[in-house]
Amino acid sequence: MHRARGEFGMPIEENPAESAECVAQTMRSSLLFVHPGSLGDAILALAALRGLHARFHFARRIFVGQQQIGQLFLHCGEVDMALSFEHTLWTDCLLSRDTWQASTERIMDSVSHAVVWMNDADGTVAANLKRAGIPWTSVRSPNSTDLEQEHQEDRYLEILRDWDVRRPAWRPLCPMEKLHVSGSPLLVIHPGSGSPHKCLPPQIWAEAVRQLISREPAWTIALIGGPADEITLWGLRRALDRHQVQVFHNYELATIASLLASADLFWGHDSGPTHVAAAAGTPTVAVFGPTSPARWAPRGPFVRVVQGSACQCRTWDDVRACVSKPCLAIDPAQIVQHSQAMLGGLATVSSFTKGRPAWRNHGHLTCLSRTPMVHCRARCRNIVIFCEDRWNLCRMP
Repeated sequence: MHRARGEFGMPIEENPAESAECVAQTMRSSLLFVHPGSLGDAILALAALRGLHARFHFARRIFVGQQQIGQLFLHCGEVDMALSFEHTLWTDCLLSRDTWQASTERIMDSVSHAVVWMNDADGTVAANLKRAGIPWTSVRSPNSTDLEQEHQEDRYLEILRDWDVRRPAWRPLCPMEKLHVSGSPLLVIHPGSGSPHKCLPPQIWAEAVRQLISREPAWTIALIGGPADEITLWGLRRALDRHQVQVFHNYELATIASLLASADLFWGHDSGPTHVAAAAGTPTVAVFGPTSPARWAPRGPFVRVVQGSACQCRTWDDVRACVSKPCLAIDPAQIVQHSQAMLGGLATVSSFTKGRPAWRNHGHLTCLSRTPMVHCRARCRNIVIFCEDRWNLCRMP
C-alpha cells in the first residue's frame, strides 16, 4: 500500500479520521449564504456574493432568505438554489438539535463556505455550522458597529476581507425575460417605499412627469407598487389623470424586475425597486429624504441621487413627528434635469429613441473585437453589452 511521505522522504502516519475529513472537504463545493434582510439590502449584498463566487468558483450557490428575493436571484441567474426561511435547513440552523432532518444534512454535506449576514448573539447558528463540518464560515451582521465602511455594499465586502474577497467588476442584474410595454421610451415610477415618511407627495412626481412630457411627448408612463404602496400609488395615478398611465400593482417581484430592466428611465425613493432598477443598469433617479444616501444609495453606473436639506431628525420617532420634512423639499425640475443628464444631455429623447431597437431587443451585436454576443444594453450614445464576464463599448456590425 502506498504511504504518504513528508519532508526528506520520511513516511507520514495517516490518521484515518483526518483523511476522511479531508476527502469530505474536497467534495464540498457549494456556497450557503443567508440574508434575512429586505430587497434593497439584498441587492446591495450582490457585489459580495459575486466576489465570493469569483474567488472560490462554487459549483452551487444556495440562498436562504425571503422567498420572492430568492426567486428573483434565481430568475436572474445569481444563485442556483433558493430556500425560504420556512425550509427545514434554516429551522435546523436556528435550533440546538442533536439530529438534523435528512434534507438539511444533504445540503450541508455539500457546503464548503457559509456566510450568514445576521446577528448571532448566542452563537447558535455559528455552532451549528461548525457541527456540520463546514470548513469556512462567517456569521456577522452588516450593521455591526465595529465595521469601518459606511456604505452597506462596502460593509458586506468588509466582512469577507479575511477571505480575500474583492469587489468584482460591475455587471447588470439581468432577468431572463424583458417586458416590452410599448414602442415608445418607457419611464417607470415607484411612488412608494417601506415607510411613507420617505416618500414625496404625489403632486411632486406628477409635476416632474408633466415637465418631462412637455419636452418629449413620446414617453410611456408605468407605475409600480406593492401591498404597502396603495395610497401613494393610486394618489399619483389620480394626479396624472390626464395622462395615459399603466399601473402594475402587486405583481410578482420577478415580473417587476423584468419591467425595470426594460425601462429607459426609473424614478423612485430609497426602496427595493430603486435598487433593482439601478442594479439592472436602468438610468435611475433615487430620491432620498430621512435616510442617508452615504449608507443606502443604490449602486450602479447610471444612478443620480436627489435629496433636499440634510435630515436633522435623530430618531425615527422624530421623523414621524416631523411635519415640514425639509429633507424631501425637492424641486421637480431637479428630477427631470438629472434624468436628461443620464440620457446624454439631450433636449429631447427623439435622437435617443432612434437607437432604441438596437439595444432593447435580444439580437446579436458585434463588439470591437468582432466577438458575437447577446444580452444587449445601451446607455446614452454608446451600446454597452455583456461579453466574456466583462463590459465592452461596442458598435453595430
